[in-house]
Amino acid sequence: MKGVAKKVVIIFSIIFFVLFVIYLIFSISIRNLIYDIYNSNGNFSSEHIKNPKIVEQINVRSGISDEVKDFSSKEIKENYFIWFLPFINLFNGKVYYTYSYRVYKNDDFIYGSSQIPVTLSIKWENLNWIIVDYYEPY
Repeated sequence: MKGVAKKVVIIFSIIFFVLFVIYLIFSISIRNLIYDIYNSNGNFSSEHIKNPKIVEQINVRSGISDEVKDFSSKEIKENYFIWFLPFINLFNGKVYYTYSYRVYKNDDFIYGSSQIPVTLSIKWENLNWIIVDYYEPY
């Protein structure tokens, strides 16, 4: 009986490890997508987002005031950071993340936000994940 129990533990460990690796790959993929949208300044297209409105919502630069947009890129520095936690299953999922965004002009803070919570709704379509909704409470 000990041999059977050991084999069951090994099988479950392997299954857990494979699922964990899939979860990590998915998490990194989502994180990279969010940063790619930010780095492209909203000019981004992906098979993971069918609605361009979602790209606009994810791109925090689209909400910058007109004053900040008038500064040249030599005058300003930007700092963007996200922390996220995806929850997925075989049919759909939620990705919860917060972002902080700061703009500096000549090393002086002029604009930003901190720890803004966001929820992305994910669904699976043709063995591919797609972001179908964006929610930011503020």
